Amino acid sequence: MKSGFGMGRTVALAAIIPATFAAAFALSTCRGENLDKPPVRGDFPGLLDYAFLPTDPKKPNPNFADLGAWQGICLPPTGPAPGAAKAVLGVTGPYLADEARWAGPWLSRFRALGEDGVDRFAGASLEASSEPGLFLVSAKGLGELRAELRTIFISRRSYLSVLSLRNEGAAAQVFDPAFDGALFEPCLLEGFSEGVATLNSRGGRLLVRPEFGAAGLLEKPAEGAFRIRGPRRNLAAGETARFAVTVSYLPRGEDGTEESALAKAASACVEDSFAENEARWNGYVAKAAALGPERYRGIAVKCVQVLLGNWKSPLGALRHSGLVPSTGVRYFNGFWAWDSWKHAAALAAFEPELAKEQVRAMFEFQNPAGMIADCAFPDSAETNWRNSKPPLAAWAVSRILAKTGDLGFVREVLPALERYHAWWYAERDQDGNGLCEYGSTDGSLEAARWESGMDDAARFDGALMARSGEAAWSMDRESVDLNAYLAAEKAELAALHRALGGNEEAARHAAAAAALCRRVGGRFYDTAAGWFFDRKADGAFVPGAGPEGWIPLWCGVADGRQAAAVARALRDPERFATRLPFPTLDAADPRFDPGAYWRGPVWLDQAYFAVSGLRRSGLRSKADAATTSLFEGLGGLMTAGPVYEHYDPRTGRGQGAPNFSWSAASLLLLYEEYGEKVAPPLR
Repeated sequence: MKSGFGMGRTVALAAIIPATFAAAFALSTCRGENLDKPPVRGDFPGLLDYAFLPTDPKKPNPNFADLGAWQGICLPPTGPAPGAAKAVLGVTGPYLADEARWAGPWLSRFRALGEDGVDRFAGASLEASSEPGLFLVSAKGLGELRAELRTIFISRRSYLSVLSLRNEGAAAQVFDPAFDGALFEPCLLEGFSEGVATLNSRGGRLLVRPEFGAAGLLEKPAEGAFRIRGPRRNLAAGETARFAVTVSYLPRGEDGTEESALAKAASACVEDSFAENEARWNGYVAKAAALGPERYRGIAVKCVQVLLGNWKSPLGALRHSGLVPSTGVRYFNGFWAWDSWKHAAALAAFEPELAKEQVRAMFEFQNPAGMIADCAFPDSAETNWRNSKPPLAAWAVSRILAKTGDLGFVREVLPALERYHAWWYAERDQDGNGLCEYGSTDGSLEAARWESGMDDAARFDGALMARSGEAAWSMDRESVDLNAYLAAEKAELAALHRALGGNEEAARHAAAAAALCRRVGGRFYDTAAGWFFDRKADGAFVPGAGPEGWIPLWCGVADGRQAAAVARALRDPERFATRLPFPTLDAADPRFDPGAYWRGPVWLDQAYFAVSGLRRSGLRSKADAATTSLFEGLGGLMTAGPVYEHYDPRTGRGQGAPNFSWSAASLLLLYEEYGEKVAPPLR
């Protein structure tokens, strides 16, 4: 039987990257030869496809946001407008993430209305593209008018579109500039004052502010539509005019005074706003590109786009910024604990202040017993306290410390980390033997499965629940991944205390980590199978091999013999070295189903743990080969496709939510560790 990662399937890079995407990769490779000129965002056009025209307010789609905005926008369809349709010379949307709906197909489409009332850009052929942090739309209209539109976010509540209109003809052009919008119910036009249209959405308000000011006039051409017309312009041959509009979303009744002042100032100084945006995004690009090999820089920059596109600012019960899993799915409008630790670990490398906020965001939802909620939302009534999530918080904080050296942040969060760690032993160690189980606060197996993060995993088939406290229930099995995570967290807590000079606490945690490593390695490893398994209360191994079996390698629990056996299984194409490696259930298991959530699909966080575990076990070449198979086998990753929630191990086709944050975080961590002799230690 052959073993390896994608053996016989690896092809030349040029053969798998379309020409439209290859330029970004080729240019980024050349940049590495000139270290004095780091890559910039313009080197990476079109990494994600944002083209979308909403027709159903409740049908989400991957969209672009920045700076923590709760509204996201898309690019208009390109090419000539079909039939009687009019070109959308603007951006589409916005999608209101907290309301999980589109406000309308567009709110700020530019029109150049001739004296005959005909729009000079009706039916025009559009071109649209994106660079990290920037939307670009262009069109050529009647009378040799050429329009170039640039759109960026200028704050956590507003985006700015600036249109440059040039008369390339021989004769002057006379027209009335206008911005118009089309609305979905229940978004309504509420008022118009000083040239600003106020729209009332279900949860907040939208302000559409062209730079016409008080000279702007409101028109209502049809039901659910509005138009703000500016003063007539006479554009001489060769002359260029500029028109700016800001769209602000104020969720949940926020006062708009400060945001209105900001939007007005941005419209008056647009080039300053664009220069600031470009400098910030060039910084992200340079930092991300420097983390790993030149060959895959485009992947790293794409992951940064995904992560920052899911960034959300404080709102309601969410008092800190953080990342939602995906703005492409209606119910992903909050922060999840397990996701958050992974987000923070990746963000630490290029946006460390946001990484800190992501950690703080979840510690806001820690109860007096030390438990951290599964997920939290702007509406606190939706926060899930039925279960927690696997403990990776100290690892995330250690990543932030390693990237920033910020001991103040460690001092701030260390008490909460200690309480969270202690909670597992207080409420998830039913028999008090020092080995924990996944469980729930309501006694339900459903919530206990959620607590594992692997909701429908085969290893929980037939599990029963038993009560161990007033609001503490556990499964009738001890899970190897949970206890391996806890061993790694003890080691991380030791390192954090040591960094602060707490040598006594550091020594206590280090000794506990070493002892737990020995126990986990001895209790959960099946020598005959060469794999780590959960164990039932009666001591029997739980059948079915999944990611829980390779987590001990990443956590530093497995000894050399154990790691070698697990690595052999990971390189077996009949089991885990599938076309896209690391399915979440052994492909030889009769329950294996590539479309069944945690019973076969490849989840990239678990793939990262597998690769990093191989590297930590000294198998550098195997780890790099696996990373290559993942990077080149994930459908759409090296084209303009989204980064999906999970993937089919047989085909590499994306499944689940598009532009999924922890997938992007995991890919960025894989990129950073690619080629390293040893993965960063879990102490």
